[in-house]
Amino acid sequence: KVVSQATGIGVTLLLARLLTPRDFGLVGMVSVFSGFVALLGELGFGAALVQRSELEERHLSTVFWFNSAAGLVLGAAMAAAAPLLAEFYGEPKLIGLTRAVALSFVIMPLGAVHQAVLSRKLGFKSLAWVDTAVALLSAVVAVIAALRGLGPWALVLRSLTVAGAGVVGLWLVAGWRPRVLFDARALKELLGFSANLFAFNAVNYWARNGDQLLIGKFLGAASVGIYARAYSTMTMPISEVTSVLTKVMFPTLSRLQHRHDELRALYLRSLQNIALLTFPLMSVLLAVASPFVLSVFGPNWAEVVPVLQVLCPVAMLQSIGTTVGWIYQATGRTDVMFRYGAIVSPLILGSIGVGVALGSPLTVAIAYAVMNLVILPYPQFAVAGRLIGLRPLQVLSAVKASLAHSVAASVPAWAVGAYLPAPHLVRFVAGALTGLGLYAAIVHGLRAPAYLRLREQLGEMLRSRSGKVSER
Repeated sequence: KVVSQATGIGVTLLLARLLTPRDFGLVGMVSVFSGFVALLGELGFGAALVQRSELEERHLSTVFWFNSAAGLVLGAAMAAAAPLLAEFYGEPKLIGLTRAVALSFVIMPLGAVHQAVLSRKLGFKSLAWVDTAVALLSAVVAVIAALRGLGPWALVLRSLTVAGAGVVGLWLVAGWRPRVLFDARALKELLGFSANLFAFNAVNYWARNGDQLLIGKFLGAASVGIYARAYSTMTMPISEVTSVLTKVMFPTLSRLQHRHDELRALYLRSLQNIALLTFPLMSVLLAVASPFVLSVFGPNWAEVVPVLQVLCPVAMLQSIGTTVGWIYQATGRTDVMFRYGAIVSPLILGSIGVGVALGSPLTVAIAYAVMNLVILPYPQFAVAGRLIGLRPLQVLSAVKASLAHSVAASVPAWAVGAYLPAPHLVRFVAGALTGLGLYAAIVHGLRAPAYLRLREQLGEMLRSRSGKVSER
């Protein structure tokens, strides 16, 4: 994951230099709708295949054919709706872009069951090889397209490469092939779990993506590009750390779904590990946001700086907050998950609407941050926690040390980044190294439990690997 994400970050930074905020904004306008259509095609069946305790071939093949048929229908519908989407935003260029993106809906369902099979078997080594190869190939395609002056098409070609190469890779490593078999009863057996999960994902999707929709409609493509660049940077710890753990923790916690004491203890240890890594990254990024943006993305993206600074604290909370989905899914209570999402999502959308009405990407970020940092944290953990006897104060206790250490380390990072008489890149690197180095010294000196546990686990892994090498 480190390799694939480092490649993704690198190519994104390079594309930010080669493309304009408007190019990113145009693709962002399409992705708001294409992401939801992709959600419709999956319907939560992949997670249902992982969570189900007893699984038969009829479940796997039935879901494969259902997903494939749904992908064809949704891809055709998206292509047909391209003129309407272009008219909605007032951007004629979106017609061709939308129809190209629609191809991914036909391709991606072909590998969904294979991914579920590997996840269920904890076959993460195979998934890692696929992710790495796909990341490298899609990066090459995108950069070549950008250098040839294709503008937003570079981003579209990258996503299509991810879809196509990902399916090919999953078919090569999964060791499973669909049979000509469709059992409606098998689909119905999975539907209780998947329907509620899909319903939650649907309402949650618009809560998380309504900002780009409303910004694109009322503030324009360039504003979408600015906000999306800040938001995607803000979500890096979620994609870099939490999403990796999600692939492992969901099937692992599902095996403990009836042993709440063990599940709760493992969940809290996972939160400590996440906070240990993500909290310092985002607190230091907040401190050096200005030299970071100006040196990495360039002066065209200067408006990203205040938006990113507002969103960094949100990223810290979301890196642990998104994990409540593990509890709902592992215990099979996606019905509670949906009911919670149905109440919270309108509140998030309302805050975004207030920010858009105030007229800029920055006001949207501020309104979004107030909702996520002030109003939602307690109910987010309290509702899910009831399912396994977890209290919000236990969550706070698990992460408070990392929070305090991160804030302490970010102050000198800010001072170096703001006042060092040097170019932007030097100030960014020096500030980041100061903050992260101080954080590492603090957790080592204070012997933070999460740090000691992670160090011990890494040591065991290295000793195990060197032992295997010696045997050879």
